[in-house]
Amino acid sequence: MKPITTYKRLLITTVLVTFRARTATSMSAEQLSQKKPHVILIVADDLGWNDVSWNNPSVVTPHMDALAKNGVILNQSYVQPTCTPTRTALLTGKYPFRFGLQKGVIAATEPRGVPLQAKMLPKLLKKVGYETHAIGKWHLGFCSWDYTPTKRGFDNFYGFYNGAEDYYRHTRDIAGRPRRQTEKRPHAEGFLDLRNNTTPDGTKKGIYSTHLFASVAEDILKKRKSQDPLFMYLAFQSVHTPLQVPRNYSQVYRHIKDKDRRTYLGMVTAMDEAVGRLVKALKRTGHYKNSVIIFTTDNGGSTKNGASNWPLRGRKSSLWEGGVRGPAFIHSPFLPNPGTINNQLHYAADWFRTIVDITGSPSPKVDGIGQWDSIAGLSESTRDRIIFNMYSVKAFKACIRHGDYKMLVGHMTGGTWAPSADSPNRSSHNAGNKVHRPVWPNNWLPAILSARNNDELNGGQNTFNDTYESISNELYTDEYDDYSPNDTATSTDAISLNFTSRNFELHQENKRKGKQANGDLYILWRVLKKHPMLKWQPKVLKILGQQMRDFTKIRLFNIKEDPEERNELSTTQINRLQTMLNYLSRQLRHMVSVPVKRNVRAAHPKYWNEVWSPGWCQATS
Repeated sequence: MKPITTYKRLLITTVLVTFRARTATSMSAEQLSQKKPHVILIVADDLGWNDVSWNNPSVVTPHMDALAKNGVILNQSYVQPTCTPTRTALLTGKYPFRFGLQKGVIAATEPRGVPLQAKMLPKLLKKVGYETHAIGKWHLGFCSWDYTPTKRGFDNFYGFYNGAEDYYRHTRDIAGRPRRQTEKRPHAEGFLDLRNNTTPDGTKKGIYSTHLFASVAEDILKKRKSQDPLFMYLAFQSVHTPLQVPRNYSQVYRHIKDKDRRTYLGMVTAMDEAVGRLVKALKRTGHYKNSVIIFTTDNGGSTKNGASNWPLRGRKSSLWEGGVRGPAFIHSPFLPNPGTINNQLHYAADWFRTIVDITGSPSPKVDGIGQWDSIAGLSESTRDRIIFNMYSVKAFKACIRHGDYKMLVGHMTGGTWAPSADSPNRSSHNAGNKVHRPVWPNNWLPAILSARNNDELNGGQNTFNDTYESISNELYTDEYDDYSPNDTATSTDAISLNFTSRNFELHQENKRKGKQANGDLYILWRVLKKHPMLKWQPKVLKILGQQMRDFTKIRLFNIKEDPEERNELSTTQINRLQTMLNYLSRQLRHMVSVPVKRNVRAAHPKYWNEVWSPGWCQATS
């Protein structure tokens, strides 16, 4: 199929590409599993809320628009703020914090992957006769062959292991940036990261990856029998940086002055065309009539690189709505309610359980919830809460959704509203919403918070927890403590969550009065003040005293009434906030700490025939 050449032609395509809404008999997940439907899971990379036509009419995505509007649009579909964590949730059905994969992504030279104990979706589907294919981006670890797709249940894999690369060369350098090749830098353009199963494929240089992956999907469908059940995981490289696209796609948006935005939207339209090619192939080969097509982004858009999440607050890598709420839909001839919008809570891990349910596969205990029946309008969703994240690296951060309310704990960055030139109802809303960005000196705080029972850091004195406990007992009596031992976090990673009723009220009271936060913040300040590491750092203590409130700031929003997160409610919803803190504290026992990132010299492609390759680490169970 030749690529589009003019805006006029694309408008004609928009009119012609339609999907007739069929009147399907209401069919539960259990009933549908008897038909063994083909499941096509499409994942876009870094696609923003405002980057699809059903949220922004200025974006040209006719094929996805037709699928979405003749399927069910998920209006509250939540993912993780970055790539690796979301893909972990999608393919394991579990929160990534259970594996220590909740913070950031797996770097190219980092010896990590999804633990082998995690049962991935394709392995379960194979048990009930499914043929499994993975196309595109992996980014779930490749330092050991045991972490790679064909060892995790996929019959076939065509794609790349890392998180980003050049769209035409299919290469990346150590830092993940495309660079120009010179005599002084012979490998500046990067090293090959493209494989057909386990074999490097250096023959596709010059072919745009979005077109390449669409062609691979077409070939798979052409060569197989439509009566055999299929699971296809199509993880596009689009629309992650680097911003690259054939010029005819960006020309569709030539009226947009911002070059990054113009190029980015061209990438979106190129991906939409690839989705159209896929659907056409499904129909041509007889797969479509027995298929379920799922589309989701892996995280919010990167507003620094052309994306837009307007009117949502935040961006990729943040826990604001713009970072974790993304465009998603499901399309299938089996849906009895095409053309509807589903406003119930949905989380990335729910796709795992939903696919397991509709295919009749065995399911381990997971965090995901089967959503087919609620999406099809047969029942209400049982999803009432989501743990977006919790970790302690430089500081403790957490975010949960409970009902209509969302709570953020810790200092949050990236909390601005960033409308693009093509955003509908664009206006300036940033006045009065300044985001505080305290600067912490060096890296002393992580060492202190992770000290625990470290004799060296504690100088042979009482442990961090002991000191905290003694000061806490000194300030507050037992009569105010209504927490049970099972509800209270004991880790210093969650020091800001050890709220008793009394000091929680003090914290909120002082917050209302605009004073320095009290309660546990004050306790923490006194603990650190007595710590041997800080006795000789008066400047650190001064900064700590000034900025401690921001360090453990707690925010609460009613997302149903305030999806743009503009009205902070923590001072008026104290009981609700305390209930959510209590729930978060109980979940901390399940959190696996994020390992310290380290680079392995043996990972460098120069040791592997100039190709990014597995074989330089031992996989963990």
